[in-house]
Amino acid sequence: MALSMLKASPATRPRLIGSKSALLPASARIVKSAAISPSIGRISSISPAVVAAKKARAAVKVFASAAPAAAPAPFKWGANMKDLGISIAIAVVMWFMPAPAGVTLKAWHLLSVFVGTIVGIITTPLPLGAVAMLGMGAAMLTKVLTFPEAFSAFASEIP
Repeated sequence: MALSMLKASPATRPRLIGSKSALLPASARIVKSAAISPSIGRISSISPAVVAAKKARAAVKVFASAAPAAAPAPFKWGANMKDLGISIAIAVVMWFMPAPAGVTLKAWHLLSVFVGTIVGIITTPLPLGAVAMLGMGAAMLTKVLTFPEAFSAFASEIP
């Protein structure tokens, strides 16, 4: 590309203007204008590429400002009852399924509460902490875990 620029005619060859290190084509020469002020220049001729770029920028501005900003979703109090019902239903169905061979009934019931809690965390009917506390509460209310068993992980020291 540099070789083709050297072979180009003087009218289209980039040249160094003033002390700036930017190369500008000769078609964008800066000419002093008496109407503005002697220290401010204006472009004598604008290339079609510059005109097309200005039109493209104007079109983008029009399209960007034409679409209104999306309104934020209104805050909703309480749980999403559909998702909460799905997680509870999965836990209840699993609770009443017969335990596989080699698994105690208490372990199977604990697994059903755990799976229901995980489904609740995935579907997020409530924040994660609330779903986890509901799962621990369900495990204690159904007597799958005792209070010390449920909260023993919160009492252990970090080594």
